[in-house]
Amino acid sequence: MLPPAKLPNRGPAVELVALTTLGIATLFVVARLVTRLGIAKRSTWDDLMIVVGWTLALGVTLSITFGVAKGLGRHDVDIPPQSLDDLRKCEYTFSVLYVRTLSWFPMRRMNGGSCM
Repeated sequence: MLPPAKLPNRGPAVELVALTTLGIATLFVVARLVTRLGIAKRSTWDDLMIVVGWTLALGVTLSITFGVAKGLGRHDVDIPPQSLDDLRKCEYTFSVLYVRTLSWFPMRRMNGGSCM
């Protein structure tokens, strides 16, 4: 095994950004749903699409959080060998969910959803 690289652990910063982004997204999704369901008293397909998109974003954030616990953000030589398999699973999950999350907005637009 190689000696530790003595590089900073960027995992906590990555986790903080992911959780902050999810928190802001949650506020906007809740505000949208309260407005549509509470005030306008109607729901459309784009509301469902927003909830599905938020669920995918939640999955991305959870995979980042679990990945940080397993060594995400550290240099490879600083990651314990017993955590590598779990870290790779988190990275794979993140990549699959991230692509799905990015592709969700254009799908929403094709289904007639609006940006407002």
